[in-house]
This record gives sequence, structure tokens and C-alpha cells, in this order.
Amino acid sequence: MKKIFLVLFLSAVGMLLHAQNGLEQIYVERYYVSDAIDAANSNPTLPLGSVTYRIYADLLPGYKVQSIYGSPQHPLTMNTTTTFFNQADNGSSTPAFTATAAKENTTMLDSWLSTGAACTGYLGIPKTDDNGVGTFVNSGSPQLLQNNSVFAGIPLTSQDGMIAGSVPTTTFLGLGSAVNVFGDGTTIGNSFYITNGAWACLNGASGPVPATNKVLIAQITTDGTFHFELNIQIGTPSLGTQKYVSSGPTGDEITIPSLTQTLHAVPAPPAVSVTSPVAASTFGIGSAITFTADASDIEGTVAQVQFFVDGNPVGVLTGSPYTLTYSGSTQGSHVVTATATDNYGQTANSAPVSYNVTSNKILNLTLFMESLYSGPGVMRKAQGSSGDQFPANTADRLTVEFHDAAVPATVVYAFSNVDLLTNGMVSVSTVPSTLSGSYYIVIKHRNSIETWSAAPVSFSGTGSVSYDFSSSAAQAFGSNLKSIGAYYAVYGGDSNQDGIVDGSDMAAIDNASTSLLAGYNSEDINGDGIVDGSDMALIDNNSTSLVQAIRP
Repeated sequence: MKKIFLVLFLSAVGMLLHAQNGLEQIYVERYYVSDAIDAANSNPTLPLGSVTYRIYADLLPGYKVQSIYGSPQHPLTMNTTTTFFNQADNGSSTPAFTATAAKENTTMLDSWLSTGAACTGYLGIPKTDDNGVGTFVNSGSPQLLQNNSVFAGIPLTSQDGMIAGSVPTTTFLGLGSAVNVFGDGTTIGNSFYITNGAWACLNGASGPVPATNKVLIAQITTDGTFHFELNIQIGTPSLGTQKYVSSGPTGDEITIPSLTQTLHAVPAPPAVSVTSPVAASTFGIGSAITFTADASDIEGTVAQVQFFVDGNPVGVLTGSPYTLTYSGSTQGSHVVTATATDNYGQTANSAPVSYNVTSNKILNLTLFMESLYSGPGVMRKAQGSSGDQFPANTADRLTVEFHDAAVPATVVYAFSNVDLLTNGMVSVSTVPSTLSGSYYIVIKHRNSIETWSAAPVSFSGTGSVSYDFSSSAAQAFGSNLKSIGAYYAVYGGDSNQDGIVDGSDMAAIDNASTSLLAGYNSEDINGDGIVDGSDMALIDNNSTSLVQAIRP
């Protein structure tokens, strides 16, 4: 415990802050978890494993808690699946007991409402902010509150979260008998629900440490699942007010997720999933593979994420983003998993994600088709006679050719029916390892202009080769790409694949549209499954511009 004095901030600082949202979060501290000695000696009986939660309004410096309220539009509720614990000797609906009484029996675990106070003459503060000086010593025999549970963090015998200081007065407004559920134990209940009342500090309450400004607004003890939905009004440094509601804000009301929380006696474990690589991805041997995981914890914090390949640990990360690069996989099929560990030592394992490593080289391309482009970085899926022509997120299929650098007309290798994904990604995972020279990459599509890489691309070494046609017109030979917003796309409209968009393509479209041709056809320029005037419009524009293939 430490001695600390409250200070006021200059009004000039307040003016700088008035436009901000002053309530950063509702911070919940697991203050204590009862053990068998507590359970056997408490008055009344305290169920084994009961958790004492301290609820703080975490404010920006200079802001003050004015009231915690319920209204017809925004009810306030606290409930548990069992009952609230109320200490019979000294318990009350506010922490009005003395420091001496706080040291008796299980008084420090009583359930109550507050605007900063933890007992007479002492303010509440998160244990992590307490320096451990002057810690309360329980006067019971046997001594109670000695448990050192991992689920409660710092034990009360080391840092008790009590700071001597000037205690704000808490005023009840319209709570009536509802507040008796947090009384002296005479009323036993599991629900506190108000629609026209509040507990308030009429002059506003600040936290005992101005820089962190956490104001204790309630302490609740229960062995059940605890749930709350809170609404809070705070005062701003410029003497204004802000209202925060658990749901359905209107007007200038604000909502933040932490106003609603559900807490379990044993905290929920973390959650983790592997987001990269995509399942069934293929990589060349020796490739640097990026592993990425998403991890979260609704009742704690993620302490670390560890990755495993085929059950063997390959790396640990202690902060987000949980991403590492790994290049140790041998040829064959592999599985990557991630294990998240939270601050309570609880763990969770991700679902496994499989990937393959091949001795072949991998070609990764990024490109967009003008004819299918639908928005920033996205293409629509080509349609057939009964809907999507291709499964999953395949937009269409291409032919990718490698042409000799010295004699560009010579095709060294060709890959047909290659999937073009809606996000512009193309992966060719069957490039023979014997191809180790430099080659022009040529893209052919059923009704688009044949497009070449700007220069030969090297395939020396092992692993993956990447080339992006979408980043600049200069990525294509002769800068033969169409600018579409922030991207560049392969010109469309060459329905007869003669290397130029002209009248012959228009004639083919005209005939097909007259015949009401439907389905997956080269004449369907925009891939919507039917040949009509919209296909003619694209050809008309590109033929006017004399769009044609440009080759070395």
C-alpha cells in the first residue's frame, strides 16, 4: 500500500482533451479467489473458489466519474448464476467500514458499490499499481485471505490494492431496495437491475493515480458466472459531460465493448487460429514460409503464441502480430499449429493447417483482368450456364507460358488451366526444378490480350519466384496494361485471340448476342454468363484505342 495525494490538472490541459472519449475501458481485476480456509471460517460461509472482482472505470487524465446509472432506455444490470457474497459482520452496500474492520474475517471480500472508496480513508487501486507498502494484515485466527491463486494475480498478502487518501462520497439515487442485494447479507440474491437510478459522486471522482486515472466503481464476490451491463456518465476537463451506454446509443451517447462483460470463476482460455498459410498451400523447398496466428483472450491477456510444425516447436512470440518466417520444412506434406498461453497459464491449440513442400519451384503472380475487374483489388467470378463456372474463389482460368529470353517466340514451358483467384493471385506450383534460366512470363486468357512480362524473370535457385503485373504499367512489356484506379490490369476484348481488339471481335460479339448466347464462352467478355451490349462496350473502347499484344 502506498500514500498518494490527489492532484488537479490545469484547465489548459483539459481544453486539449475535451474532444476525446474520456472512458477508455471498463477494467476488471480478479482481486481474490477464496480457498478452503476462507470458506470454512467466513461469516457467512464463502463458497470455495469464489472470485472477488473489482470493476474500474479507466479514464483519460482529467476526466471524472459522475454516475453509474440505469434508465428505461438503458437498463443497468449485474447478475450471477449463483448469489452475491455479502459479509455479515461489517458488510454494507458501500465500503463504509473502517480499516480495522477491513482486516477482520472476510470483510475485504464484501460486495458493494463505490465511486473510488475501498473502505473509510482508503481508495481502491489495481494491485499492479500498488507498491506493497503498508499492506493490510488479516486479523483472523486462522488468518484468512492468504490464498495465492494464479487466477487472481498478485496475492493480497503482497499488494492489497488499498491506498490512503481522501474518499469521495457515494450517493444513491433512486436505487431503492434493489441495492439490498449488496447489503449485510440479510438479503440474498443474484441480480441487481435498475431502470431509474444511479450511484454517483456529485463532485465527480478521479482515480488515485492521475496518470492512469482508474476509478473503482464496484466490488463483487460470487462463485458463479458474473455478467454486467453498465452505463456511465463522466465529467470532462472542460466541465462538459459524456454518457457511455452498454448498447443502443442515441444522439451523443457512446458505447464501448467493455461496458458489457461476462466473467467465469475459472477464466475462459484464450482462442487461437492459424491464418497463414492458407490450407493446402504449396511452397518450393527452401522457401521462406510465413506463419501467422490470430490470438485473443476475453478474460485475460495473451502472454505468448508458439508455433509447431509436425508437432515440433519452431518459434515463440510474446506480442502481436503473431507472425514468423520459417524455412526448415522438407519435401512433403506438413502441418502447422499454434498454441496460445494467457496470463493465467491457460492454453489453447489452433486447428491444424496443412501445407505442402515440393522440389518444384513455385511461381506466384499477381494480375487482374480488365474484363472481370469489379473494384479495388477484386474480380468477379466468371459465370457459366448455371452460375459460377469455377469453385471456391477462382475467378477464371489462364494459360501461363515461359518464353526463351534470347528467342522470345520459343515456348520453353506452358501451364494450362491455371486458377486466377478473385484477389488477383495466381500460383503455379509445378515449375520443374530443372528450369533455372531467365524467361519471359506470358499470360493468355480466353478473351484478353496476350501480355508479357517487361523483361525475362530469373528462375535460378530454389523456392518461389514472384512477379506482380498489377503494380505498374511498366511491369508489362511495352507498358501494355490498363490503369484501373490504384491497379493495372490486362486488357480485355480479344475474343478471337488474334492479338488485337478490333472489328472482328465486335462482329463475333454481335453475332453471339443476336443468338442470345449464354454460358461460359469466349464471346462473353465481362464474364456475366450472357453475351450482350455490355460486352460490346468494352471491345468498342479498346478497339478505338488500337489495343493489341506487344511482344519482344
